[in-house]
Amino acid sequence: MSKMKFLMLVTVFTMLFGFNAYADGEINDIATVTKYANKEGANIYSAPADDAEVLDTTLLNTSFEVVYGGECDNWSQIVADDGFAFIKTEDLSDTETPKGHWVSLGKYKTTGYCNCRKCCGKWANGKTASGTVPAQGRTIACGSLPFGTEILIEGMGQYTVEDRGVTGKHIDVYYGSHGTAWNHGVKYREVFKWVAE
Repeated sequence: MSKMKFLMLVTVFTMLFGFNAYADGEINDIATVTKYANKEGANIYSAPADDAEVLDTTLLNTSFEVVYGGECDNWSQIVADDGFAFIKTEDLSDTETPKGHWVSLGKYKTTGYCNCRKCCGKWANGKTASGTVPAQGRTIACGSLPFGTEILIEGMGQYTVEDRGVTGKHIDVYYGSHGTAWNHGVKYREVFKWVAE
Protein backbone atom coordinates (compact mmCIF):
# COMPACT_ATOMS: atom_id res chain seq x y z
CA MET A 1 0.00 0.00 0.00
CA SER A 2 1.38 3.41 -0.92
CA LYS A 3 1.96 6.07 1.72
CA MET A 4 -0.69 8.31 0.13
CA LYS A 5 -3.33 5.55 0.35
CA PHE A 6 -2.33 4.90 3.96
CA LEU A 7 -2.64 8.60 4.85
CA MET A 8 -6.02 8.82 3.17
CA LEU A 9 -7.22 5.72 5.08
CA VAL A 10 -6.05 7.28 8.35
CA THR A 11 -7.96 10.45 7.44
CA VAL A 12 -11.14 8.51 6.61
CA PHE A 13 -10.78 6.45 9.80
CA THR A 14 -10.39 9.67 11.79
CA MET A 15 -13.50 11.18 10.20
CA LEU A 16 -15.67 8.03 10.54
CA PHE A 17 -14.68 6.76 13.95
CA GLY A 18 -13.58 9.96 15.67
CA PHE A 19 -10.07 8.68 16.36
CA ASN A 20 -8.27 11.22 18.47
CA ALA A 21 -4.48 11.48 18.63
CA TYR A 22 -4.82 12.91 22.11
CA ALA A 23 -5.69 11.34 25.41
CA ASP A 24 -5.83 13.74 28.35
CA GLY A 25 -4.14 16.43 26.22
CA GLU A 26 -1.08 14.36 25.27
CA ILE A 27 -0.08 12.72 22.02
CA ASN A 28 -0.04 8.94 22.38
CA ASP A 29 2.31 6.66 20.43
CA ILE A 30 2.81 9.05 17.52
CA ALA A 31 6.33 10.03 16.50
CA THR A 32 6.44 13.68 15.42
CA VAL A 33 8.96 16.30 14.44
CA THR A 34 8.51 20.07 14.90
CA LYS A 35 8.40 22.16 11.73
CA TYR A 36 7.59 25.83 11.13
CA ALA A 37 5.37 27.64 8.64
CA ASN A 38 7.69 29.51 6.26
CA LYS A 39 5.04 31.98 5.09
CA GLU A 40 1.78 33.56 6.16
CA GLY A 41 -1.51 32.46 4.64
CA ALA A 42 -0.61 28.87 3.71
CA ASN A 43 -3.72 26.68 3.83
CA ILE A 44 -4.23 23.85 6.32
CA TYR A 45 -6.47 21.17 4.79
CA SER A 46 -8.72 18.40 6.12
CA ALA A 47 -7.21 15.93 3.62
CA PRO A 48 -4.13 15.81 1.35
CA ALA A 49 -5.82 17.39 -1.69
CA ASP A 50 -6.08 20.93 -3.08
CA ASP A 51 -9.87 20.65 -3.21
CA ALA A 52 -10.22 19.47 0.41
CA GLU A 53 -11.81 21.66 3.07
CA VAL A 54 -9.54 24.48 4.27
CA LEU A 55 -9.51 24.36 8.08
CA ASP A 56 -7.25 27.33 8.78
CA THR A 57 -4.27 29.31 7.46
CA THR A 58 -0.77 29.74 8.86
CA LEU A 59 1.08 32.63 10.38
CA LEU A 60 4.83 32.96 9.74
CA ASN A 61 6.81 30.64 12.06
CA THR A 62 3.77 28.87 13.51
CA SER A 63 5.08 25.55 14.85
CA PHE A 64 3.46 22.24 13.86
CA GLU A 65 3.99 18.68 15.01
CA VAL A 66 4.46 16.79 11.75
CA VAL A 67 3.78 13.07 11.95
CA TYR A 68 7.04 11.21 11.38
CA GLY A 69 6.67 9.30 8.11
CA GLY A 70 3.52 11.29 7.33
CA GLU A 71 5.02 13.12 4.36
CA CYS A 72 3.93 11.94 0.93
CA ASP A 73 3.42 13.46 -2.51
CA ASN A 74 4.22 17.01 -1.35
CA TRP A 75 1.88 16.83 1.68
CA SER A 76 2.71 16.68 5.40
CA GLN A 77 0.34 15.26 7.98
CA ILE A 78 0.17 17.40 11.10
CA VAL A 79 -1.31 16.80 14.55
CA ALA A 80 -4.39 18.98 15.10
CA ASP A 81 -6.58 19.59 18.16
CA ASP A 82 -9.13 17.00 17.04
CA GLY A 83 -7.03 14.53 15.06
CA PHE A 84 -4.96 15.25 11.99
CA ALA A 85 -4.76 17.87 9.26
CA PHE A 86 -2.58 18.37 6.19
CA ILE A 87 -0.34 21.12 4.87
CA LYS A 88 1.81 21.29 1.75
CA THR A 89 5.37 20.25 2.60
CA GLU A 90 6.77 23.27 0.70
CA ASP A 91 5.04 25.54 3.25
CA LEU A 92 7.09 24.07 6.14
CA SER A 93 10.72 24.53 7.19
CA ASP A 94 12.96 22.80 9.73
CA THR A 95 13.80 26.14 11.36
CA GLU A 96 12.02 29.44 11.91
CA THR A 97 12.17 31.94 9.04
CA PRO A 98 14.19 35.05 9.92
CA LYS A 99 12.04 38.16 10.14
CA GLY A 100 12.99 41.20 8.13
CA HIS A 101 12.23 43.13 4.97
CA TRP A 102 13.69 44.02 1.58
CA VAL A 103 15.12 47.52 1.03
CA SER A 104 15.69 48.84 -2.49
CA LEU A 105 19.30 49.69 -3.37
CA GLY A 106 18.27 51.12 -6.74
CA LYS A 107 19.20 50.00 -10.25
CA TYR A 108 22.33 47.94 -10.80
CA LYS A 109 24.10 46.81 -13.95
CA THR A 110 24.07 42.99 -14.03
CA THR A 111 26.33 40.74 -16.09
CA GLY A 112 27.18 37.04 -15.99
CA TYR A 113 30.40 35.14 -15.32
CA CYS A 114 31.55 31.57 -14.80
CA ASN A 115 34.63 29.92 -13.30
CA CYS A 116 36.59 29.70 -16.58
CA ARG A 117 39.88 31.37 -17.49
CA LYS A 118 38.12 33.87 -19.82
CA CYS A 119 35.96 35.13 -16.96
CA CYS A 120 38.27 34.70 -13.94
CA GLY A 121 41.81 34.74 -15.33
CA LYS A 122 44.35 33.25 -12.91
CA TRP A 123 41.55 32.58 -10.36
CA ALA A 124 39.76 30.20 -12.77
CA ASN A 125 38.36 26.95 -11.30
CA GLY A 126 38.93 28.18 -7.77
CA LYS A 127 36.85 29.32 -4.85
CA THR A 128 35.20 32.71 -4.58
CA ALA A 129 36.92 35.65 -2.90
CA SER A 130 34.96 34.80 0.29
CA GLY A 131 36.22 31.20 0.21
CA THR A 132 33.03 29.44 -0.93
CA VAL A 133 32.62 27.12 -3.90
CA PRO A 134 30.55 29.16 -6.39
CA ALA A 135 27.05 27.89 -7.20
CA GLN A 136 24.65 28.92 -9.94
CA GLY A 137 21.49 30.37 -8.44
CA ARG A 138 23.29 31.54 -5.27
CA THR A 139 26.65 33.23 -5.96
CA ILE A 140 27.13 36.80 -7.14
CA ALA A 141 30.15 39.08 -7.30
CA CYS A 142 29.73 42.66 -6.04
CA GLY A 143 32.40 45.02 -4.76
CA SER A 144 30.05 47.48 -3.05
CA LEU A 145 28.29 45.05 -0.67
CA PRO A 146 29.78 42.96 2.17
CA PHE A 147 30.24 39.19 1.80
CA GLY A 148 27.15 37.28 2.91
CA THR A 149 24.70 40.03 1.98
CA GLU A 150 21.40 38.54 0.79
CA ILE A 151 20.01 40.37 -2.22
CA LEU A 152 17.03 40.05 -4.52
CA ILE A 153 17.49 40.97 -8.17
CA GLU A 154 14.28 42.04 -9.90
CA GLY A 155 13.03 39.26 -12.17
CA MET A 156 15.99 36.98 -11.41
CA GLY A 157 15.74 35.79 -7.81
CA GLN A 158 17.64 35.79 -4.55
CA TYR A 159 21.46 35.61 -4.31
CA THR A 160 24.31 35.94 -1.82
CA VAL A 161 27.37 38.19 -2.26
CA GLU A 162 30.30 35.73 -2.25
CA ASP A 163 32.75 37.12 -4.79
CA ARG A 164 34.45 40.28 -6.01
CA GLY A 165 35.75 41.39 -9.41
CA VAL A 166 33.35 44.25 -10.15
CA THR A 167 32.93 47.64 -8.52
CA GLY A 168 30.22 50.21 -7.86
CA LYS A 169 26.60 49.45 -8.74
CA HIS A 170 27.55 46.38 -10.77
CA ILE A 171 26.66 42.76 -10.01
CA ASP A 172 28.20 39.77 -11.76
CA VAL A 173 25.90 36.73 -11.55
CA TYR A 174 27.64 33.34 -11.40
CA TYR A 175 26.64 30.66 -13.95
CA GLY A 176 27.80 27.06 -14.31
CA SER A 177 28.92 27.48 -17.94
CA HIS A 178 30.53 30.17 -20.06
CA GLY A 179 27.73 30.02 -22.65
CA THR A 180 25.03 30.63 -20.06
CA ALA A 181 27.04 33.47 -18.50
CA TRP A 182 27.56 35.03 -21.93
CA ASN A 183 23.83 34.78 -22.70
CA HIS A 184 23.05 36.84 -19.59
CA GLY A 185 24.30 39.89 -21.46
CA VAL A 186 23.98 43.29 -19.76
CA LYS A 187 20.77 43.96 -17.86
CA TYR A 188 19.84 46.84 -15.60
CA ARG A 189 17.69 45.64 -12.72
CA GLU A 190 16.42 46.96 -9.40
CA VAL A 191 18.24 45.31 -6.51
CA PHE A 192 16.95 44.79 -2.95
CA LYS A 193 18.91 43.99 0.21
CA TRP A 194 17.50 41.84 3.03
CA VAL A 195 17.50 43.68 6.34
CA ALA A 196 16.82 41.48 9.37
CA GLU A 197 14.58 42.83 12.13
